[in-house]
Amino acid sequence: MLYRALIGKKLTPEQIAYFSDPDWIRANACHIYKDKVNILAELTVTIDGVEQPVVIKWFGWRNRISRWLSPVMRSRAKKSWDASYSLLKCGVKVPEPITVYTRRRFGFIQRNFLLTEKVENYTLARRLLRDPDEPEKRKELIVAGIADMIRKIHQASMVHHDLTPGNFLVNNNDPQNIIIVDLNRLENRVFIRRSLKMYDIAKLNLCDCNLGREHSGCRWILFLKCYAEKEFAPNRIALQTALSRRKIKRRIKAMHKPKKSNKSGKSE
Repeated sequence: MLYRALIGKKLTPEQIAYFSDPDWIRANACHIYKDKVNILAELTVTIDGVEQPVVIKWFGWRNRISRWLSPVMRSRAKKSWDASYSLLKCGVKVPEPITVYTRRRFGFIQRNFLLTEKVENYTLARRLLRDPDEPEKRKELIVAGIADMIRKIHQASMVHHDLTPGNFLVNNNDPQNIIIVDLNRLENRVFIRRSLKMYDIAKLNLCDCNLGREHSGCRWILFLKCYAEKEFAPNRIALQTALSRRKIKRRIKAMHKPKKSNKSGKSE
């Protein structure tokens, strides 16, 4: 049994077929931002008779378990669609969702993609925060803007699960005008413990000190004060613990990562 679900603006059958094909996306994209398990690319398409630039996120499979469990799960494209509207309701800016499509066969997800608006005049927060030529004052405004956005997300009982600087877009004219992307892992919860909030935040990697030493200009200190100044002390302790947990987790992951082989076949 084949099941198709299209929500949002209507697409033609030909467009659905094209957007469901990763090879077609690669061949026709104006720009490809990512192409690993998922594909994130810019396309120019005609929707409702209007030609416009859009961003497509085509979702692949990370493992077989997810594929086997897909009959009892929303597609990741639909999760991103739902997350977009949840965030918009609590005042968090995201790229405007246009259309989401999921195709299933006997309940198993075969294809799913999401179309959103292409945002103009924005730069990745990661690039700006790492740029030595970017004024420090602008960097502080970016950190403050990100802190305000994450506070709204957590106050709405949501956890993003992938709060890296690469998932924030900063307006080139207003450093506190920020958009958050990559929403398919966002989770709604009845209650969020402080430890989970801080672990969610720890991925930002705002400062190399990891709160392990006192120094001027610490972006973690600035972030925590903008995030919830009245809860600064307990949040600092919880964040320091979360940063230590992430450091240990990365070390364990690196130990189990297979070594690359050189051309002679020997491990490096």
